Amino acid sequence: MGIFLVIIGFLGMIGSIVYLIICLIKKKEKKVVSYILLSTFIIMVLGALLLPPVENETAKADKEESISKDEPVSKIEKKKEIKFTIENHTIETDENGKAVIKGTIDKDANLIVDGKEITKNSNGDFTYDVFFEDKMEHSKKITLYASKKGYEDIDYIVTIFNNTKIYKEKMAKEAEAAAKKAEEDKKAREKEEAIQKAEEEEEARKEAEKERIGVEGQLALKKAEQYSEIMHMSKAGIYDQLTSEYGEKFSTDAAQYAIDNLEADYNENALAKAKEYQEIMSMSAESIRDQLTSEYGEKFTKSEADYAITHLYD
Repeated sequence: MGIFLVIIGFLGMIGSIVYLIICLIKKKEKKVVSYILLSTFIIMVLGALLLPPVENETAKADKEESISKDEPVSKIEKKKEIKFTIENHTIETDENGKAVIKGTIDKDANLIVDGKEITKNSNGDFTYDVFFEDKMEHSKKITLYASKKGYEDIDYIVTIFNNTKIYKEKMAKEAEAAAKKAEEDKKAREKEEAIQKAEEEEEARKEAEKERIGVEGQLALKKAEQYSEIMHMSKAGIYDQLTSEYGEKFSTDAAQYAIDNLEADYNENALAKAKEYQEIMSMSAESIRDQLTSEYGEKFTKSEADYAITHLYD
């Protein structure tokens, strides 16, 4: 229909133009001819609009390529698959470190392992022995590669686990060592937790004792620090001085609080006191020892007095 209208419109325009020229020459009325010319032009345009779109070469090529891509896959020739099976994809070695890979393959196919072709019987059955050169190696992977002309190549990976006697002994020792370490770590954690708990309980006890004793306990502690730092007295000597009727006259609770919370090095106190006896009174080492441990003297413990005498001449 579009082509027909274009042809009619084109012929009408040619005839109208010819007639228009004649009218111009003979000086006839041109109005009717103008209408006819316009009408034929409109007819030709309408016909052109009704024509199907023209594809350029690029679009045509793209369309043909698209059609080619949409062709069924079945038209593309596929390679056949090689008959190839493996009994087990994971194998353990024996105690001597040997493992055997077993399987079946197309008898006409080539089977390659580690660059070497594996032989097979007439049915395509084959075996391949694997050894662990490193007896301490945990596992290794073996790739079996099959190929045949006109067929799709295929490969299988077999994982071999070390189950040798020497390796099992090694693993048993490692497990034993790991268990021992875990037990030691557990005991260490429990000990640390117990120490931390004891410290927290002791801190809570001291705080409670401090609140119970109150100001008297703090005064007794301050006085105890002075006896330790200035007069280098023993623990028992400080306690006696704090509670003595002729001394500080603190209560036994306040004095005990002071002793429990006093941070003193009684070994060094004993040594300082020993040097005083030596320098001022020129006493012998044994006499000083007796004086340090005497119930009527300094009241240091035997170990504290031994420390003092050992370091007396340092």
